[in-house]
Amino acid sequence: SSELAHLLFPPSFFLIKDWHASFETMLKKEWREQHGVLLKIGDCLSIFEEPYGTILKENAATFCAGQKNALELLRIARIKNETLQRGLIKAESHKRCKRLQLKDLMLSVLQRITKYPLLFERILKYSSGAEHDKLQKVCETSRMILNYVNDVIKYSEE
Repeated sequence: SSELAHLLFPPSFFLIKDWHASFETMLKKEWREQHGVLLKIGDCLSIFEEPYGTILKENAATFCAGQKNALELLRIARIKNETLQRGLIKAESHKRCKRLQLKDLMLSVLQRITKYPLLFERILKYSSGAEHDKLQKVCETSRMILNYVNDVIKYSEE
């Protein structure tokens, strides 16, 4: 139903998707311009700061907070609607899904947000000078985004 589709894929989902696509495009552009070495990755990661970081923070929190309810409704709909069940089984068997069900793929939004601070902390270990300072700020910002999303999820489940 359109109601279930809207719960599974709310506007916040598409805003997060667009945000990640912009981030990936920016990294690839810098990588090409610097001939495969990102010497100034801190500049690329500034997308986590204002105002773009707020876009990620707010939309990820909104999406993740509603996800538990949406996935429960999907589970019920799969049981009740055999056509939906068959369609999802067929779609989930596609090689791009890597044998993951839709409910597993939906979790990737939160998984990516949890991985950012870990990734940036590892990069931070190998940086110095002004780049180190930029990366330190990005690490803090990405942790704050993750904590905010986690707090919103926790509040929505109470």
